[in-house]
Amino acid sequence: MFGKKKKWQQLQEAVRQDDAEQVKNIASNLTLYWQDGYYDACELAIQQNESEVLEALITAGLGLHFSRASSENRGLARKLLDAALSSSDPVPLLSVLYNKNDVTSPTPLTREDFLNKDTSISFIQNRLEYDKALFNDCVQNIGLFSTEKLEFILTFSSRSPHFQTPLDNALIQVAAAGDIEKAKLLLERKASPDYAQGRAVLRAAEGGHTDMVGLLLPLMNPVLCSDIATQLRLKDPSSSLIASLESVKRKTEAVIIPSAAPQETEEDYTLVDANTLAEVQQLPNGVTLTTLFNFKTRQQEKYAMNEAGDIFPSKPVNFNEIDKDVIGALREKFDALANPEPEPSQSQASTKGNAGKGYEHLKTVLKSS
Repeated sequence: MFGKKKKWQQLQEAVRQDDAEQVKNIASNLTLYWQDGYYDACELAIQQNESEVLEALITAGLGLHFSRASSENRGLARKLLDAALSSSDPVPLLSVLYNKNDVTSPTPLTREDFLNKDTSISFIQNRLEYDKALFNDCVQNIGLFSTEKLEFILTFSSRSPHFQTPLDNALIQVAAAGDIEKAKLLLERKASPDYAQGRAVLRAAEGGHTDMVGLLLPLMNPVLCSDIATQLRLKDPSSSLIASLESVKRKTEAVIIPSAAPQETEEDYTLVDANTLAEVQQLPNGVTLTTLFNFKTRQQEKYAMNEAGDIFPSKPVNFNEIDKDVIGALREKFDALANPEPEPSQSQASTKGNAGKGYEHLKTVLKSS
């Protein structure tokens, strides 16, 4: 018994001296019967902010298994996590616990224990830089509870291999809650109101969030609007809600119509560069809609800008999803503007200039946003 006690005393002394190598040597020779002392050594390392020692200790020891009862394992691991959270420099300690928890079988802690609404921005950054697959967990468990943290998490969206679905699902949730600020952040990252047949608009309408409906409707395919209105009627919503939805729909139903035929005149069209035709429209609700047709990438992109100057892009649409006759007509307009008549009429020159100003205004706002 004395020998066992002496060995644990040696381990704790090595922890106090911040000697990771000695900690590793001693801990690797301990047995399952000395788990209480093993836990005490981990706790001491956390109290002294010794992340390298903590890692050496857990790696050489038993992971986050401190007793034979799994329920006690979780309780003790949770105490270590709470101690790390309250330390003066928590991120390195939390990283060790997170990584070692993943290699412990069964894992005593869940991702939600580490990634929740109280998680610091510094630890969010640490995890997302280490593992991009955690993007959805961070959005769901942290971002939906804090606008500031959501904005930070979304800066990693372009680095995540599968970020679109988490963005779209999050938009449905914030729309249901009527959270305009979070919805705008998600829309700026190209979350799609069209996802799941426009479920974000449906949830917003069911919750009576007319401002949210007004934000999302100009950005979605109007074909879906009729289906949403039908679903609401079948669920017997208030008549004022249906009236509000229909009113917004009538004002914005021209926003996204991929198969719509172009206008007969060229007054809304201008060249952006050697490959791109732009159409600028002023909609009845004050929204400026700019549609870009890139004949090199063969994609259509739309940007809706409200009166406040906020810009909301839609997901690109491939030309093969648009009627061939429409693309052919657009190509004719592109060629006509790329190879103008030697002496265009005054009205044509004036019209083209107005469209160009509209697109230049969009570019200025995009650069400053």
